[in-house]
Amino acid sequence: MSKKKYIILIGWIICNLFILRSSILNFYAEINSNTKSEIVLLHFLIILILTFPSGFIAILIFSIVFEYIYFLNFLNKNQVYNMIIVSIICTIFGYFQWFIFIPKIFGKFKKIYYQIKIKRDN
Repeated sequence: MSKKKYIILIGWIICNLFILRSSILNFYAEINSNTKSEIVLLHFLIILILTFPSGFIAILIFSIVFEYIYFLNFLNKNQVYNMIIVSIICTIFGYFQWFIFIPKIFGKFKKIYYQIKIKRDN
């Protein structure tokens, strides 16, 4: 990985961690339960925007696991665990999307473009 990509990756991870940290601190600083729910919802929306479109897939997987596996019952009581788990899942999905799949796709398009350009020049 080049130095530029590495710096972008570190910045992206720091951004995810900062969002999680801010959400957790705001969650514990708030007294009103309705506002706490809005903080959790805002956290999910920001993470979804940051990892779009793979974030939707990550949230879908988390929802299925959360809904249908009985041993995750403790998550119903603590929304902070939900924020942490969703952040981890979306960060992993976002990493694969932005730093592995998208560069490979653009690399293939670039290769095809240069092959067409060489054929035109000859």
